[in-house]
Amino acid sequence: MICTRCKYEGEEKYFTKLNRGKDGSKGLCRKCKSTADSEYRKGYKEKTERLECFELSPDMLERNMFEKPRIGVLSLERFIDRKSTKDIPYENLPNSGLFAILNELKEPWEFTKARQINNYEVILCSLTSVYDVVNLIYTIERFAPVGINPPIIVGGFGVVNVKLISKYVDVAVFGRAEGQIQKILSGDMLPNVWRKEDDPDFKKTYTMRKPVYLLPGEENVGCKHKCAYCFYSWTRGNFDKDKSYAQATGKGLIVPEADWNAIHLEKGGRHITAWDGWSDETRSKVRKPVTDQNIRDKLTEILEDGPGEAINLKVYMVTGYPWETVESVQGDIEQVKDMLSGVDRPGKQKVTLTFKINPFGPEPLTPLQYEAANIYTNWSCLDRAVYNGQSLKAFILPMIDSPYKLMTRVFIHRAESEDLELFKCICFSRKLQLMPAGLRVQWLTKHDYINHEMFGRITEEEAAFGYLDRE
Repeated sequence: MICTRCKYEGEEKYFTKLNRGKDGSKGLCRKCKSTADSEYRKGYKEKTERLECFELSPDMLERNMFEKPRIGVLSLERFIDRKSTKDIPYENLPNSGLFAILNELKEPWEFTKARQINNYEVILCSLTSVYDVVNLIYTIERFAPVGINPPIIVGGFGVVNVKLISKYVDVAVFGRAEGQIQKILSGDMLPNVWRKEDDPDFKKTYTMRKPVYLLPGEENVGCKHKCAYCFYSWTRGNFDKDKSYAQATGKGLIVPEADWNAIHLEKGGRHITAWDGWSDETRSKVRKPVTDQNIRDKLTEILEDGPGEAINLKVYMVTGYPWETVESVQGDIEQVKDMLSGVDRPGKQKVTLTFKINPFGPEPLTPLQYEAANIYTNWSCLDRAVYNGQSLKAFILPMIDSPYKLMTRVFIHRAESEDLELFKCICFSRKLQLMPAGLRVQWLTKHDYINHEMFGRITEEEAAFGYLDRE
């Protein structure tokens, strides 16, 4: 580090923790900090001893006369906890669509809870994931006034099939909304904006708007690949194909590169990547550009030229595609074990692969959108120990989404407006919530609460999100 006062260069331990620049390379050394503090105390003491006069006035009683904002930003209650608070102070918001929209507003706004929703003329609400649909229903049904006066505008990554929440919202924005907020508030008809007053029965077709320009802090968005299961890449596109979306970072937000072939490890620690299929055959079917040979080559490269520090690779693995069974997946895992054994060798470089299983869900607007969802198999039944070798270790993490969570996701994507009451009964039943998550789908199936056709393979005509277009 370099001292900004005396230009001394030295190790971080010789500098104070305060008074550092944004990049952490400059600051005050301990000696200069002590000198500066002494100078301040001396000056303050001299000023105090002079008993300087100031104008005496009751300025502590001044009332801050500001205009009451007409726009409220709804903070959702957390029925489903996405491990990120819904009550983040504005100054600590990550680089998100909501942050950009609020910065584009040309008038005051403030966060609000559902109980105060009628204090505003317009309500904005961000659904950051599909599960925020559950949080929105919970927030309005339990905490909002019986009669809601202002129109509610929803946007965000979780806005896809709004039929299930059409009772609660008046305007839905599909895809990115940078540069649009003033037109949305003015009531303009836009190709990516649904208005209940204009189209209550979803007769029109809407587009999923892609990025128009990068937001502050973004280097890139989207993914250069078009994996057949990935909602993100099929709806967000790739803004700059020459840049990796690993660089798309903002305040408090880090988007890791999940491309296995792009991994370049200069230091140890935890890193994130993805195979999204246990076998070459499966990855080929879903257009994932990762082969067994790619995996062997990359692991060999890491073991031979790695930084020497222990490396933990968290590998995301989509499991439960329509053609997979527990038996076939377990067989594929055995082949992975053989593959890892083939590249393992004694050495200083240690690598641990921790597989994070995500059950396959047919995401809207992807090539696999009409496929069946296996909501009946609990993938926690797989053997978690994959491989334990000399330099390589691999195991499956125990945090695997339950069949109930997958069922909730697919239900939201495929529900019609008339399915709302059943959805509320399933999601907000106290007795069902007290039941172990792994048993809920079995219980719902046994008592005929589930419409199995909703989770099987559907046609284009049967898709509830048929009013949406990727382009």
